[in-house]
Amino acid sequence: MRELHLHYQFTTIDQFYRRLDSLPGTGTSASAKLFQTFSHRHFSARGPINFIKILCRMLPLKKFWFNRQRSLKRMLDYTYFDFASDLLENEKEYRWLYETFADEESRKTLIQVMLYKITLDRNFLHSCARHSIDQYYDPEIFSFGQNEVIADCGGFNGDSALLFFRLFGNCRRYYLFEPDPANLDFARRTLKAFSNIEFRQNSTGACNGLHSFSEKGPSGRIKADGRIKTAMVRLDDAVSEPITLIKADVEGNETATLDGACNQIRQHRPRLAICAYHRPDDAWKIARRIRELVPDYRLRFRLYQSAYCETVIYAD
Repeated sequence: MRELHLHYQFTTIDQFYRRLDSLPGTGTSASAKLFQTFSHRHFSARGPINFIKILCRMLPLKKFWFNRQRSLKRMLDYTYFDFASDLLENEKEYRWLYETFADEESRKTLIQVMLYKITLDRNFLHSCARHSIDQYYDPEIFSFGQNEVIADCGGFNGDSALLFFRLFGNCRRYYLFEPDPANLDFARRTLKAFSNIEFRQNSTGACNGLHSFSEKGPSGRIKADGRIKTAMVRLDDAVSEPITLIKADVEGNETATLDGACNQIRQHRPRLAICAYHRPDDAWKIARRIRELVPDYRLRFRLYQSAYCETVIYAD
């Protein structure tokens, strides 16, 4: 592992892509590059092995025993090959993203996350991961007053809302959107002391309408075969007053949530805290969409919870 870090103290995106281009046998297809990257001795072979060990511990034993090949293939395909393919096929976008970020910590974090996604070696994440308690309302990124109007999209069980009130005291209005009724009920009980919270059993997206929702605790998402029917709303229609912060962790529906808030964003320029890790191309696509809505937004990028590679794009 020490050899790996001696080889990969990358500081720029040029160094990252030059290293990939130098691998033997690359230069034809993304799949050929992936094969070489995955097997080349200078990249960590321990990353995939450790990932499989972690996966074995996470999966229920019976399910893993009967479905181990299918489960491992699905997880490895999504976690490694989809993410790594995106890095290789969208070099131009990642170079744009690197240059667009407003500070050096964002650029460093992006490189470390890219190295993790191409190797599955979590050691790359440890050097830049921040405390998970600060996720979305990081006091080193944003400061808040008492007159804030917060739209919390994907409010889960109220954990982010509780963090906000503990860190910053109070706000004018806090809209908590959560489609899972069990999660929302828990949030109501947890946050019953706060009278300025509006609880909405809705998902957020680019259009209004009824959708199917699959409940999975913190990872519930819109799915065609979901058991729960939920109303999706546009923030532009759901919140009539100017929003000062939009926080979104909606399991891959983040870009659609931004599309449904385009009027709020263009007219009132709220600060944004948008998670960017559910889909392989989330980081650059979300950043692109934010800049399309407001071209001079300042963008920053932070990593939380290195065990899950939870990244957030901040805009102000």
